[in-house]
Amino acid sequence: MRRFFVGIQVPESIGDRLLRLEQVLKPRVPVKRWYGVEQFHITTNFLGELEDAGFEQAVRALKVASSHPVFSLSLEGVGVFPNARVVWGGVGGETDKLALLQKDLGEAFRPLGAEKYAKPQFIPHITLARTGDLSGVDLSGVDLGRILEDSFWLVDSACMFESVLDPAGARYPVVHKVPLVNK
Repeated sequence: MRRFFVGIQVPESIGDRLLRLEQVLKPRVPVKRWYGVEQFHITTNFLGELEDAGFEQAVRALKVASSHPVFSLSLEGVGVFPNARVVWGGVGGETDKLALLQKDLGEAFRPLGAEKYAKPQFIPHITLARTGDLSGVDLSGVDLGRILEDSFWLVDSACMFESVLDPAGARYPVVHKVPLVNK
């Protein structure tokens, strides 16, 4: 079986900014392997392992995204989830529209059992690295300079990604995409 999740692609121009952000964070965070541009995304819904029939059902359920309007997001801050051992870049902009998309997708994926993976609260973020102990890491004083200024981008589709584990690092190819409504 293959593992899947649904989310938002991050454009390469924003990925380049995230790479610069990683350079600023490297001296402060003990990480061996940082994510690259091809790995950056915003996860909205984790689907877990699916057989072929489940994959086809998920593709049909993803169509609910086509009723949602295009919206704008931006980079906003940095932080860590110590329990999950994740260093992240924050997401701002029209996060209310992103949250509504995430909620509607969650309902659409309920027949697949996706609610067992749902978090109590949706916190949009872009994972920069997964690492060991982050309990002593404080990023509150990090000078982000101009990295996050004017970092808006339009979200015009929701994507289903496959999570492919690889010794060189996880890969997340897009296996299906549904356009949002351009109102």
